[in-house]
Amino acid sequence: MTLKFTLFFLALAFFVPASAAGSLPGALFQLPSHDCLHKPLRGTPEQRLEFRQCLDHASRVFSISPSILVSIKRAESGLDLDPSVTNHNTDGTTDLSLMQVNYEVWSEELRRIGISLPREAYHDVCNNLMLSGWILRRHLDRFGGDAFEAVGRYHSGTPHLKRIYQTRLAEQARHVVAGCSQ
Repeated sequence: MTLKFTLFFLALAFFVPASAAGSLPGALFQLPSHDCLHKPLRGTPEQRLEFRQCLDHASRVFSISPSILVSIKRAESGLDLDPSVTNHNTDGTTDLSLMQVNYEVWSEELRRIGISLPREAYHDVCNNLMLSGWILRRHLDRFGGDAFEAVGRYHSGTPHLKRIYQTRLAEQARHVVAGCSQ
């Protein structure tokens, strides 16, 4: 990890609200170990290690269960660990990398708090997971820790799109929990 990205992580973590210290409720996301979370993901040993390390870091910094972030990853980009995945949305914006962080929306928000991150940096696995954790933590804090509402808002503030995403994410969360129960 370069010094530039290390400084980015520190700057982003600075903007975590004080309420981020709490844990998320719900048996769905209370797994005894998260070693099982990585088994179904497809990638090289190096990609798997990088994802796990970055997932652990983002989970700790933003006090978010890694199972929620893995569920989001699976809902957003499936099981492959290819960080180059890009989705061009119908509104002209672009979702980038494993966690499908919307570049146009979140680069603007980051600039407001004094962070400038180039587009290509969104494809870095650790940056992408940190951004995802930051976005989800903001929504968790905004909606009183309601994980279902927060993950819906992670995808969209539009009610019907949020509900569709919540359903998709709940299905992925069931797969995550089932995979860890074996």
